[in-house]
Amino acid sequence: PSIYGKKIDEGVESVSFDKAPKESEGKLGSIRRRKLAQNCDANLTKTADLRHLRPESRAKLVQFWLDTYYQRTSVSFTEAANEYHRICQQIKDRNSTFYHEILKSAKVVGMTTTGAAIHQQLLLSLQPSVIIVEEACEILEANLLATLTPSVKHLIMIGDHMQLRPKVSCHYLASDYHFDRSMFERLVTNNYPHVTLEFQRRFRPEFVPLLQFYYPNLQSMPTVEKYKPSRHLPKNLFFWSHLSWEEKRGSGVVIN
Repeated sequence: PSIYGKKIDEGVESVSFDKAPKESEGKLGSIRRRKLAQNCDANLTKTADLRHLRPESRAKLVQFWLDTYYQRTSVSFTEAANEYHRICQQIKDRNSTFYHEILKSAKVVGMTTTGAAIHQQLLLSLQPSVIIVEEACEILEANLLATLTPSVKHLIMIGDHMQLRPKVSCHYLASDYHFDRSMFERLVTNNYPHVTLEFQRRFRPEFVPLLQFYYPNLQSMPTVEKYKPSRHLPKNLFFWSHLSWEEKRGSGVVIN
């Protein structure tokens, strides 16, 4: 708690022990309270009964107590905080050494780009020479850079720049500065040498014409020709027209 009051000439009009200062008070209020503590003389600190003090003297005394308590606790708090950070760093270093001993003999180590940024020292100690990035078109370029340690000699990115882009929280960073453009997309659109897969092995051949607007050279492997037709449906590919609106249920989930 702090003591706040309105100063009138030499006295204090009112004193409150539990009201917080207004935000507009800012540094001015802090300076005013500090002066109250500085003006507290030795006689006030020896007062046995606060009821005998005037309101302005009570304010000075209580602020003096608060400042004294703050000075004492701030020193011990700083020491405890420094010790806490020192111990945390020790634990982090030991864990990194432990993980390094386990992973140094592994031929393949998998992690997310966020994990690579968090465990940067571990990644540096492993000294990977080849980095393979899956869904590279959905990864922010800044996140991808966290994986590129000085030991990397070969970066392999796998993805589809015609599909989803990375998610950026700030809209203006995406619209004005193109933060939503991955390194994968930037390199491909600037005609950097790359290889495009032209044969699909997943869906029936009827679906291929729908995608040739984006993938003009898309073809199907012979294996998809052997897929059996859908049961209880007249055709494998059809469009269903309806007039129902989408329904939203919790946390942005959309149901058709």
